[in-house]
Amino acid sequence: MLLLCSCFIHSVEAVWSPLPGITISNPSTFSEEQQIGIDASGNATAIWREYDGVHTNIRTANLAKGSSWIANPLPLSSIGGNNTQANPQIAITPSGYAVAIWEEFDGTNSIVRAATRASFSSPWSAPVTLSLPTTSPAQIPQIAVDPAGNAVAIWVSFNGTINQIQGATLAFGGSWSTPVTISSPGVDAFFPNVSVDAAGNAVAVWTWQAFPNFITQSASLPFNGSWTAPVNLSNPAESATQADLEISPLGYAVAVWQSNNGSDVVIEAATLQFGGAWSAFQVLSTAGSNAFEADVVVDRVGNAYAVWTQNIGSDFIIQSANLPFGSSIWSTPVGISPIGAFSVDPDIGVDSAGNAIAVWDRSNGTDTVIQAAMLPFGGSWSSPIDLSTAGQTSVLAQIAIDPTGYAVVDWTNQTLNVIQATTWIPCPTVINVAPNFGPPEGDNKVTITGTNFINVTAVKFGTKDALSFVVNSSTSITAIAPHGKEGTIVNVTVATPSCTSQITATDRYSYRHKHTHDE
Repeated sequence: MLLLCSCFIHSVEAVWSPLPGITISNPSTFSEEQQIGIDASGNATAIWREYDGVHTNIRTANLAKGSSWIANPLPLSSIGGNNTQANPQIAITPSGYAVAIWEEFDGTNSIVRAATRASFSSPWSAPVTLSLPTTSPAQIPQIAVDPAGNAVAIWVSFNGTINQIQGATLAFGGSWSTPVTISSPGVDAFFPNVSVDAAGNAVAVWTWQAFPNFITQSASLPFNGSWTAPVNLSNPAESATQADLEISPLGYAVAVWQSNNGSDVVIEAATLQFGGAWSAFQVLSTAGSNAFEADVVVDRVGNAYAVWTQNIGSDFIIQSANLPFGSSIWSTPVGISPIGAFSVDPDIGVDSAGNAIAVWDRSNGTDTVIQAAMLPFGGSWSSPIDLSTAGQTSVLAQIAIDPTGYAVVDWTNQTLNVIQATTWIPCPTVINVAPNFGPPEGDNKVTITGTNFINVTAVKFGTKDALSFVVNSSTSITAIAPHGKEGTIVNVTVATPSCTSQITATDRYSYRHKHTHDE
């Protein structure tokens, strides 16, 4: 008879590490405008604008999950010239293929440039120009990429009369298409954003000037198709700007923007199932006060999470609301940042289980620090925690999260003129033990598969330590089982300095001799 040993091990919270964050850019240069991307294995790439006293370049650095930051030896942008680069963006597929995009002054015009990377460990390609020589300037590029590596880029181009939104596509392994104009003709368009679903369908949003107001517009691009005609999302009688957008893998899109309704500036949102029509917009923010700087994410099943800055009295706080997939009603907004401080510039990310993390800038009148709070799926927001160094000014945090909840945040430290970063390391999980049985005398090799095996301090079989273990990767450990009592089932757990894996049915290991049916 097999006996189950209920050997529970105390588990504490997951952690941010290191705290405060560390510098990842060259401290002898002036660095800003950072962004961050991550693949499904948790390998992160940061991108930023760097000025070395002579040249301005676009730089990147890589963080292999569970390892240390490594700066790439060469910049992405043009080398050796005096050209100015700005507004870098990056998009990464689950496998690590990446596309970077930025604007670059070529001596005459501002143009849009892009480079690609075949895998996390591969070098970047030589940059290519996306925008047309007949338009100038071309600015504020945005990039999205589907899991297969097909990319969609959009940007603002000036045609000599008006600013318009243009776009180009990159079929994986091919060349960029000729740009096309996707915004409505005749008037100016600004502030583009784009997102792509798992099938390669794209949705874009931007601000369109219909004097005297501004309107949030959108267009869709079916995979291998053509852009649809733009449609209005916001009320034409209001002035709506700075739209953000994200689409789920299955094509459910959510857009948010700020709109001046004549009495307040509010955050509004609309939804779209790709191939259908946009819903009527809803107001998300608290009535009677101004709100701005909205950001939205959508998890893999379509649950949406929005954050924004809300002005209440003399305070600026970060508020949040969520929209469960299948519902048409957003939750009542809640404040997630401290009262009595100046909190702005929120960004939010979500993992495959629907756990969200928000980051923002918080000023106490003396310095500005980066703060973060966590929202477990179905739960409530945690208390904020400081990520950056007190007494310094750190701003514009960006977050990227892998499917397991491992997150990387980077920001600009304006006191030191550097890019800094830290990581959120969730508790490890054990999802398989193979073989899941062994002789009572122990000393047999066992492979443990799971997630977030980072800074592992112990592997236990019940209450007993493994005789030895080797961490092969953040998802695999090889351990030597200790001895145990015949007929006993124990739980195999993995511990880090902050927490221990929860006990589940998938981590069980039984002490017994091999039988014929085990062959």
